[in-house]
Amino acid sequence: MSLMKNQLTLIILIIAICFSILPTTTLAVERTLPSGLPDPKIGAIIDAYLEANKDTTAAVSIAVFRGQETLYERGYGHTNIEKQIAVDDETVYEWGSVSKLLV
Repeated sequence: MSLMKNQLTLIILIIAICFSILPTTTLAVERTLPSGLPDPKIGAIIDAYLEANKDTTAAVSIAVFRGQETLYERGYGHTNIEKQIAVDDETVYEWGSVSKLLV
C-alpha cells in the first residue's frame, strides 16, 4: 500500500511540474468603443480627421472616456493663429450654441 501511495504521489508531482513549466498563453481581449472602433485606433482616426480639416479648424480639444477611464485625450490647433500659440492643457474655450449638445 505504501508503494502505491508513493507512486501516486510521484505521478501527481510529475503532472504538476509539467503543467507549471508549460508556457501560459492569454487571449488578448480587444476592447472596443460603443461605435465598434477598437480603443487603440480611436487616436489615429481622430488625427486623420483633424489633419484633413486643419484649414477650417482653429483649435479643438478632444477627450474620449469609458466610465472613469480616459481612453484618448489631445488638443489640436492654435489658441492664437497669428502668434502660433498651440493648444495645451490650460486652454480655455468659449462655449457656443453647438456645445449644448455636449452638456
